[in-house]
Order: sequence, then structure tokens, then C-alpha cells
Amino acid sequence: MHPTSVEATGEFELARVRVNPILWPILALTASSVAFAIPIGRSTWWMNPDNYASLAWGQEVASLHAITLENALTTPHPLPIALAAALYHGASPIGFFTVMSAVALLIMAICAGVAAHRRAGMMAATLAILFVGASDGIAESAALRGVDLFPAAAIAGALALTPDRWRLRVLLICVAGLVRPEPWALAAVAAFLGYQAPLLRRLGAGIVAGLIAPLTWMTFDWAVAGDPLLAINTTDTLSGIARNLTPLDEAPKTMSKMILTLNEPWLWTAAAVGMALILAEALRRRRLPLDTLPYAIVAVIPTVLMVEIARGYPLRVRYLLPLAIVIAIESASFFVLTGRNATSRFPGLRSYAVFGFVALAAYGIGFAGTRSPQVHTPVEPFINGGVQLLRQQPIACSEIGFLAGRVRDVKAVPPLALHTDEPLGRFRFILPGDPVPPGLEVIVVPREQQIVPDARFHQVAQADNWLLYSSGAGCASGLTAAP
Repeated sequence: MHPTSVEATGEFELARVRVNPILWPILALTASSVAFAIPIGRSTWWMNPDNYASLAWGQEVASLHAITLENALTTPHPLPIALAAALYHGASPIGFFTVMSAVALLIMAICAGVAAHRRAGMMAATLAILFVGASDGIAESAALRGVDLFPAAAIAGALALTPDRWRLRVLLICVAGLVRPEPWALAAVAAFLGYQAPLLRRLGAGIVAGLIAPLTWMTFDWAVAGDPLLAINTTDTLSGIARNLTPLDEAPKTMSKMILTLNEPWLWTAAAVGMALILAEALRRRRLPLDTLPYAIVAVIPTVLMVEIARGYPLRVRYLLPLAIVIAIESASFFVLTGRNATSRFPGLRSYAVFGFVALAAYGIGFAGTRSPQVHTPVEPFINGGVQLLRQQPIACSEIGFLAGRVRDVKAVPPLALHTDEPLGRFRFILPGDPVPPGLEVIVVPREQQIVPDARFHQVAQADNWLLYSSGAGCASGLTAAP
């Protein structure tokens, strides 16, 4: 090992030994990977129930069948369904989405590092990766294994590209628009700002870019369900029974609080100050910042979410994940550029700058490694009784009833179907007091809803307080009453 100075590279002198600069972001990525694994590992049996619906729909699409809408209380999203149709082949549902989520998380961290490196060098890349790993909002979505990680990863990929590659940026944003509607407007803005052409051509590019994702979504909905407006109609229907809706007059305050929970407030402050300084300097020179995409993200996504709230749609922290990526990139760049400027003017501050960098890195590692994810009801143990019943009983009926206690219990049907390797369309959802549909002869009753479905039915099996009832007629005549 030979003494060396790294001043020529524009980096702080962290040590007097020759170390490959790429080592620091690699170590940061390792620490962030551990941080991602903690919430996923602590929520081994939990997954957002909407993911189960995407997998069940993916199986139907792979079998060239129309998707079954009655048994999933969520809006179909083209990208997760397409990934499930192409990649999911009967493995563990939670395992499948764990892998997909891990890939998305790594893409987010790596792309944040690439974007920060382009702005301020290797140390900024290291900090950005650590700040992504330390983000509370990202950790919560990691525990959920939510599909909202996919659009955040796609937008992170767009941020990693240079501004001159605006077409590829728009394409990635359009991919994100196949999960969330906010990127529709973001794609239009990105194309308008990125295309260096006369005004009318830029407007045309923005209009075309803004239409790509919604038209693709409509085409997908028409192909799999025969309704090009399926997503809008389903979301409007579900908004009436969604929980924790945000009143419009409280929306700005609620959204501000959510943004502050994405990362530590001081990281958000550093990012805001850095972006404001860059914008002010650019406007002083009568031009836009060299990279306008971060500004478009922080302006467009909250604005579109406000429109959605006005329409009666719910607001969740995971819808704001692209902002967490911007905060990580911009705050890391601000710290490094500020430190570099200070040490160039006052060389005596070099040791303090090194200490500050080490402290920030320690924060990223330490905080990310001690988080506890939100506690959720485990999915697999909850449906275990129903899985046992359907695996042990030879049911020849084409349809199996599911007697729930409330409308939202329909979310238990996709997990039950996937873990028993049954088609989603085989299940019929019934609420207490509703008449049993004609021809339905077998009904599964979950452990929290111990009600006899109808006087014609008798109990034939029980597992983990789940009950199986049969009418004893037709295809159910082979099921005998329990002793």
C-alpha cells in the first residue's frame, strides 16, 4: 500500500492508503441491502393482499382467460400482472414478490448512487445509497412487498440517466405509469423539458409521452377484461369503501407529513436547500437547471395526488416513494458539494469534513440496521386452515363458496386460491345474509366468520377453526357430514 492523495479526483482525503474509490459505494450498497432485508425478514408471512390478486390475475392472463374481478378488492395494474404472467409459475407467492421487491430495491439504491455520482462524485454516490437504505418510506414498502416499489425503481432508473437521454427517461417513466397514474403527467413534463426543439414540437412530444402509459393501460384492460376503462371504474368503486380517506382540506398538511416520513427531516431540508440554490442560480442566468427531472418529480407527483384526493382516492406513503429517491440524491449531493467547497476555501476544515462524512455514513448504516417494520397480520398462517381443507377434501364442484363477514374480507380469496393452486374464478364470494347463489354446493367458512351458510348445508370438515360445508347434492354428494 502506498501513500497517495485523492485531491486530484475532487474527493476528500479519507485515508492515506490507496483504495479503489468504487469500494465505498459497494460497501454502502451492502449496508443498504442488509437494511432492506431487515423489514422483509421480520415480516416473513406478510405481504400486501393486493399482490396476491396480481399473481392470481397473472395466472389467468397466462392461461389466456379473462381476469376475475369479483374476488379481488383492488385495481388491476398492467405491469405487476404482466410480470406475474411471465415469471410466476406456482412458486411461493410471498417468495416471488420478495425476489421482485428485492430487485426493485437494489435498482433504486444503485440508480440513486449513479445519479449522485454524476452530480458530485463517488462520496455522494455512497451517501445516496445509504440514504435510500435508511428511508422509512422505502422500508415500509419493503415490508409490504408492494407493487409501488416497481414504479419507484423505474423512476430511479430515469434519474440515473443523463438529461440528454430524455427519450429513454420518458420510456422508463411510462413503465412506471403502468402501476401508478402520477407518472402519466410526469412523462409529459419530462418530454417537454427534455426535448430541445421549437415550442410546438416540444408540446407535441409532451402530449404523446403523456398518452403512452394511459393508452397502454386501456389497451391492456380491454384485452384482459373487455373494458378499456376498467382501472378508472374499479378505482372509483373501491374509493367508496377505502379506509383512511384524506379530506381535501387536510390533504396538503397530510401530504407534507407523509413526505417528511419518507426520510429524516434534516435530509429533506438539505435536499430542499440544495435544489433551491441550484434553481435560483439557474434562474439568475435565465435558464433552467441542467437536470430538470428531480424538480418535475417533486412538483408533478404531489400535484397529481392532490387531484386524486379531490376525486376521493386514498393517499398512502408508498405513492410518494419517487420523492424519497430524489431526497436521497439531492441531500447526498448537497452535503458533498458543500463540504468540498468549504475545504477548498478553508483547507483546515478538511478533517472536520472527513468526520462529517463518516458520521453521515454511520447514520445511514446504523439507522437502517435498527428499524422495525410496521406490524401486520400474517397472511399464510391466517389462511392455513382453509388451505388444509381444500387440499384434503376432493371437491368436484366447479365453484367453491367463500362466506366472509364483510366486503373487505374478499382480500382473503386470492391468497387462498394461490396457496391451494386453485383458479381465482372458482371461488364465489358471499356475505352473511345474502342468499346462496343457485348451484353453489360447497362453502368454505373462515375462522372469524362461524355462521352456517344455509339450512341446506351441513359441516363436513374443520381445520384450524376453518369450516367446510356441503349441501350433499350434485357435485357435493360425495362429501359426508363430520361425525
